[in-house]
Amino acid sequence: MRRQQRASLENLSNVYIQFKTDSSISGKGGCNSMSGRFTVKGTSIKFHIIVSTKMACANLDKENAFFRLLQSTVSAYTVEGKTLLLRDGASNILFECEKR
Repeated sequence: MRRQQRASLENLSNVYIQFKTDSSISGKGGCNSMSGRFTVKGTSIKFHIIVSTKMACANLDKENAFFRLLQSTVSAYTVEGKTLLLRDGASNILFECEKR
């Protein structure tokens, strides 16, 4: 994850997003479970109403930053093989993950 353009890469563990056919998402931000909705138009993606459980965790700052990126910064995506790249409006890669 990159919180901002040119920021250092931050590794997240135990993070996943499951995209469902009804335009909902579920997943985990490292410690807490999350859910929400998404819309896709071409290569644009927008995440809506991200909610999560509120358990105390060691890396809560990273997790909260990840949830904020999804809801307010991510605006586009690309898929390269099994890799999903979430991007901001300037096409900077903010988050990268692999399909299982």
